[in-house]
Amino acid sequence: MTLTPRGPSMGDAVLVERELRDHVAHLTLNRPEALNALNVALRDELVDAWRWLRDDDDVRAAVLTGAGDRAFCVGSDLKDQRLDEFDYMADELFGNPPRTHFMRSMVSPKPVVCAINGYALGGGLELALACDIRIASSTAVLGLPEVGVGSMPGAGATQYLPRSIALSDAMYLLLTGQKISAEEAHRMRLVTECVEPGHLQERAHEIAAAIAGNAPLSVRATRLAAQAGLDLPLDQGLAYERHLWGLVRATQDRAEGRRAFREGRPPQYRGR
Repeated sequence: MTLTPRGPSMGDAVLVERELRDHVAHLTLNRPEALNALNVALRDELVDAWRWLRDDDDVRAAVLTGAGDRAFCVGSDLKDQRLDEFDYMADELFGNPPRTHFMRSMVSPKPVVCAINGYALGGGLELALACDIRIASSTAVLGLPEVGVGSMPGAGATQYLPRSIALSDAMYLLLTGQKISAEEAHRMRLVTECVEPGHLQERAHEIAAAIAGNAPLSVRATRLAAQAGLDLPLDQGLAYERHLWGLVRATQDRAEGRRAFREGRPPQYRGR
């Protein structure tokens, strides 16, 4: 992995762009020869990469994609025998120390845009579902084939999907195991945009940069309110929003934003 000087040194299964542009980090699943399938090394590096993303104050948003143009990620690498050498679930619960699940590590205050550049299947689609915004190449193919091979989604799809799209569409994907095109994913609102392959990375960066250009604490509070509201009654969600608004109201960035508006200049946010 190629990291900024502030980050840790790891392997090369996940690449991180060395120089930040517009306070946006670019993370790339880097196993194109295996369609970016999730082996043990890639899972572990994702955990480390997300810790870096969480802790680096210069990063305000991120783009996650896959290397090459064939796949974003096709889920677990069934050829990696190490995945069969131990029970991941037992290791997470009872290991010494417990193993951090690569999906749980993605709980982060930084918004993530997923650029789906090909196949996003099984755990690969679940990885995309854990991101805040998804855009897809027009050649992308998405699906959750687990039920067809005697398994079931185990990294969040049964929970993320019904919260993201219409229940009937979610159940279609979960229960049939059928793959869908990028166009159909856009119809379902599973992805926000469907763009030509050559413009995918540029568009993902544009979206992430638009987020990163806003006041960091405002973005964080807004994201928290929207996420928490999914599990709260409306009155409690509104009360939580009001609480967060009160905290944002006292920030230096809010004062800077209003001052910059009056002075007709771009604001200089510092996350304070």
